[in-house]
Amino acid sequence: MERIALVVTTVADNDAGRALIEALLDKRLIACGHVAQSGHSIFRWKGEICDQPEFTVVLKTCTKLRAKAMGEVMALHPYDLPEILSYEAEASPEYARWVEKEVCYS
Repeated sequence: MERIALVVTTVADNDAGRALIEALLDKRLIACGHVAQSGHSIFRWKGEICDQPEFTVVLKTCTKLRAKAMGEVMALHPYDLPEILSYEAEASPEYARWVEKEVCYS
Protein backbone atom coordinates (compact mmCIF):
# COMPACT_ATOMS: atom_id res chain seq x y z
CA MET A 1 0.00 0.00 0.00
CA GLU A 2 1.05 3.56 -0.65
CA ARG A 3 -0.02 6.82 0.96
CA ILE A 4 -2.20 9.61 -0.41
CA ALA A 5 -3.68 12.64 1.33
CA LEU A 6 -7.37 13.25 1.91
CA VAL A 7 -8.71 16.73 2.59
CA VAL A 8 -12.21 16.84 4.06
CA THR A 9 -14.56 19.78 4.49
CA THR A 10 -18.27 20.46 4.73
CA VAL A 11 -20.43 22.87 2.73
CA ALA A 12 -24.08 23.94 2.76
CA ASP A 13 -25.07 22.42 -0.58
CA ASN A 14 -24.02 20.24 -3.48
CA ASP A 15 -23.25 23.23 -5.73
CA ALA A 16 -20.72 24.64 -3.24
CA GLY A 17 -19.02 21.25 -3.03
CA ARG A 18 -18.85 20.92 -6.81
CA ALA A 19 -17.43 24.45 -7.08
CA LEU A 20 -14.61 23.62 -4.65
CA ILE A 21 -13.81 20.38 -6.47
CA GLU A 22 -13.79 22.03 -9.90
CA ALA A 23 -11.57 24.90 -8.71
CA LEU A 24 -9.01 22.53 -7.20
CA LEU A 25 -9.11 20.27 -10.26
CA ASP A 26 -8.46 23.30 -12.50
CA LYS A 27 -5.40 24.18 -10.37
CA ARG A 28 -4.29 20.52 -10.42
CA LEU A 29 -4.20 20.41 -6.63
CA ILE A 30 -6.41 17.31 -6.45
CA ALA A 31 -6.90 14.22 -8.59
CA CYS A 32 -10.60 13.97 -7.74
CA GLY A 33 -13.25 14.87 -5.23
CA HIS A 34 -16.50 13.50 -3.89
CA VAL A 35 -19.57 15.31 -2.51
CA ALA A 36 -21.95 13.42 -0.23
CA GLN A 37 -24.90 14.65 1.78
CA SER A 38 -23.89 13.90 5.32
CA GLY A 39 -27.03 14.89 7.18
CA HIS A 40 -27.25 17.63 9.77
CA SER A 41 -24.49 19.42 11.63
CA ILE A 42 -25.44 20.65 15.08
CA PHE A 43 -23.05 23.19 16.56
CA ARG A 44 -22.71 26.34 18.60
CA TRP A 45 -22.03 29.47 16.53
CA LYS A 46 -21.93 33.02 17.92
CA GLY A 47 -23.66 31.94 21.12
CA GLU A 48 -26.52 30.02 19.50
CA ILE A 49 -27.12 26.33 18.81
CA CYS A 50 -27.42 25.80 15.05
CA ASP A 51 -28.75 22.80 13.16
CA GLN A 52 -28.26 22.78 9.41
CA PRO A 53 -27.89 20.31 6.56
CA GLU A 54 -24.38 19.91 5.27
CA PHE A 55 -22.57 18.05 2.53
CA THR A 56 -19.21 16.39 3.07
CA VAL A 57 -16.52 17.01 0.46
CA VAL A 58 -13.58 14.59 0.24
CA LEU A 59 -10.64 15.64 -1.91
CA LYS A 60 -7.82 13.29 -2.91
CA THR A 61 -4.30 14.53 -3.54
CA CYS A 62 -0.67 13.50 -3.17
CA THR A 63 0.97 14.04 0.20
CA LYS A 64 3.30 16.71 -1.25
CA LEU A 65 0.36 18.96 -2.20
CA ARG A 66 -1.71 18.43 0.94
CA ALA A 67 -0.91 21.78 2.60
CA LYS A 68 -1.36 23.69 -0.65
CA ALA A 69 -4.75 22.02 -1.29
CA MET A 70 -5.86 22.83 2.27
CA GLY A 71 -4.84 26.46 1.81
CA GLU A 72 -6.81 26.72 -1.42
CA VAL A 73 -9.89 25.20 0.24
CA MET A 74 -9.57 27.83 2.98
CA ALA A 75 -9.24 30.64 0.42
CA LEU A 76 -12.25 29.51 -1.62
CA HIS A 77 -14.56 28.23 1.11
CA PRO A 78 -17.87 30.11 1.53
CA TYR A 79 -17.97 29.69 5.35
CA ASP A 80 -16.45 32.21 7.77
CA LEU A 81 -14.78 29.38 9.69
CA PRO A 82 -14.73 26.22 7.59
CA GLU A 83 -13.96 22.77 8.91
CA ILE A 84 -10.92 21.62 6.96
CA LEU A 85 -9.42 18.30 8.02
CA SER A 86 -6.66 16.31 6.43
CA TYR A 87 -5.10 12.94 6.93
CA GLU A 88 -3.01 10.41 5.10
CA ALA A 89 -4.60 7.20 3.91
CA GLU A 90 -3.26 3.96 2.56
CA ALA A 91 -4.26 3.34 -1.04
CA SER A 92 -3.70 0.58 -3.52
CA PRO A 93 -0.45 1.14 -5.42
CA GLU A 94 -2.36 1.61 -8.68
CA TYR A 95 -4.71 4.24 -7.24
CA ALA A 96 -1.88 6.09 -5.49
CA ARG A 97 0.10 6.19 -8.75
CA TRP A 98 -2.94 7.60 -10.56
CA VAL A 99 -3.34 10.34 -7.92
CA GLU A 100 0.37 11.18 -8.15
CA LYS A 101 0.24 11.25 -11.94
CA GLU A 102 -2.79 13.57 -11.99
CA VAL A 103 -1.46 16.18 -9.57
CA CYS A 104 2.24 15.81 -8.92
CA TYR A 105 3.58 14.92 -12.35
CA SER A 106 1.28 16.81 -14.68
